[in-house]
Amino acid sequence: MNKYLGILRWSLQYQDGTANTAKPMDPETRKWLMEAIESQIVDPVEQMENILKVLKLEPQDSNEGKFNKEAYIKNKADALDELIEYVENIDLARDFNKVGGVPVILKLLDAEQEVIRCKADEVLALVVQNHPELQEIVYKANGLDILMRHWKSENCSDKEKTKLLLAISCLIRGSADGTKSFIGTHKGVALLLQTLGYAEGDPKDSQKLRLMRKVLFLLRYLLNAVPAIRAVIATLVTSNLYPLINHEDIDCRESSLKLIELIFEDPKSLEGLEKGEWYNRFMELLKSYSADAKLPEDDPSVKLCKHILQLVEGGDVNASNEQPGNLFVKYQKGKPMKMTRMGDTVGLDLGTAGNQ
Repeated sequence: MNKYLGILRWSLQYQDGTANTAKPMDPETRKWLMEAIESQIVDPVEQMENILKVLKLEPQDSNEGKFNKEAYIKNKADALDELIEYVENIDLARDFNKVGGVPVILKLLDAEQEVIRCKADEVLALVVQNHPELQEIVYKANGLDILMRHWKSENCSDKEKTKLLLAISCLIRGSADGTKSFIGTHKGVALLLQTLGYAEGDPKDSQKLRLMRKVLFLLRYLLNAVPAIRAVIATLVTSNLYPLINHEDIDCRESSLKLIELIFEDPKSLEGLEKGEWYNRFMELLKSYSADAKLPEDDPSVKLCKHILQLVEGGDVNASNEQPGNLFVKYQKGKPMKMTRMGDTVGLDLGTAGNQ
């Protein structure tokens, strides 16, 4: 304490009665100071325009015809990294579109190099998220079609799938047209479940885990945004999700259980549930997990399992010998259902996911 009192006395000593030695700044010094300050201020819109010039460069634009592919890729990747920092700001995302950025990014989605495509996916996701006007602009420019084409590609890596799902999710969330197209035109639910099954492999593969989490997140959005499809896809989703109840990753396990819970909270889902061999395994797994003495009763997964059991056993579930896969055929010619929260329609032609 004495040390701090000494510092206080010292400070007061040099404030008490000390003459003000400050002098007015001469014009030359003032000018130099202002120029120095202004030189450090960056106009973000101007900077984005400079970044776009780099992103627009093609191999044939290289100086004196000398093309360095490695430097070309690095320069574009660095430019995209810098751009990501700007478009995280929703106002700058709007400015980015005004300076012609959206067409440039859409073109880069088809870049030859995966690193460029992945970073372009991330930029696009940031530009359109929570921004209805830009969602519509990108959707009308076939942005969703481009993203889905790459997602369905056989050469699409787990890393790229994860980035694509990020962009797709940001593009369709809150967008009636985007959600309708994803579910109907692009058979998005089937593709999500196919991707989920593919990514389920190694529970310690961090990239696959990230991909699974993105899939589960987007599935939850779809079931919340379009409640009418829950009953239609109840069997399809549940029969694909239930094996994840035993997954080592807590997030994947709980996300899967929450999705199943969300579906079964709708009485129509229980009424139309198609039982098969998968259903017996599903019920056994729920009961086994609920009764596991090694797990505390307040464990979130245990609570979810018990609640799902209550929903199923308390509901009027009709038995059926149809296999889950038949759901595709059964609803292929179904009438469109109403998007109760979007005020639009979604076709029930779930189709098949195509190549993965």
